[in-house]
Amino acid sequence: EGKVAVKVITLMLPALEVLITTKQDDILNKHDVAINKLQAQVRNVLYENYSLNQYSRRENVRISNVPEADGEDLTNILIEIAGSVGVVIKPDNINAIHRIGPKREGKARQVIARFVHREPRFLLLKNRAELRKNERFKNIFIAEDLTKLKFKLLFYIKKQTNVKSAFTKEGRIHCTLNNDSKVTIDSPDDLFKIGMDTVDYKALGLPEF
Repeated sequence: EGKVAVKVITLMLPALEVLITTKQDDILNKHDVAINKLQAQVRNVLYENYSLNQYSRRENVRISNVPEADGEDLTNILIEIAGSVGVVIKPDNINAIHRIGPKREGKARQVIARFVHREPRFLLLKNRAELRKNERFKNIFIAEDLTKLKFKLLFYIKKQTNVKSAFTKEGRIHCTLNNDSKVTIDSPDDLFKIGMDTVDYKALGLPEF
């Protein structure tokens, strides 16, 4: 009887191994699904926070290469820059204006300007290309005030070989692909729109999901 039992068990072992393996795979698959759901939830929370942060900057512009000096009047400097491209800005149009970041020898810090109303900001961004025609301000660059994620995402997209051009408008990234189709990117999860299957989250300063 013992030998018979051993034979029966021996015959059953492959079936048992398949059953155990199938059960383990089922458990692992459920585990992977649960992890993916948690990762998606984390991504959604992160993206929502970044989206709110970007929205809070909708009245801002970021200005680069403005020569820095002690006792400078940034309000008047901005008024002059705007006037050079035909945009009239008054002191009471500006809610706040200041430089950001630590001082560095020989390098001017960027300037953040926050407007009371969005119209002056819109006109300044619309006409900024005209600065290239002005000898005094030709090196000044004016852009939307982007979050770190949106800034990195913009340049990440620009590096893709199938992207012809990309720019931001009201915090959204607008792309033109090599086939001249146009897509809008709001978060890394939208990168499939430009043909990407995988995302280098580390390059975007995000946790690797």
